[in-house]
Amino acid sequence: MNPIIDEIKGIGLNSMLVFVMQENSSRLFYEALGGKKIDTVEAEIGGEKLSELCMVGKILVI
Repeated sequence: MNPIIDEIKGIGLNSMLVFVMQENSSRLFYEALGGKKIDTVEAEIGGEKLSELCMVGKILVI
């Protein structure tokens, strides 16, 4: 993900927005980095309705 972060920082931004499925445990990664849920949207994938979290957070260098 560093090339993406480098590009975002290169244009002067210091935060990013991600969408992650609520049931996906990777959301815990974003939460641990300080990501905050700002919205929930419904997505239909393969005929199944799923909740998708919209999260925003500061870009950290790891």
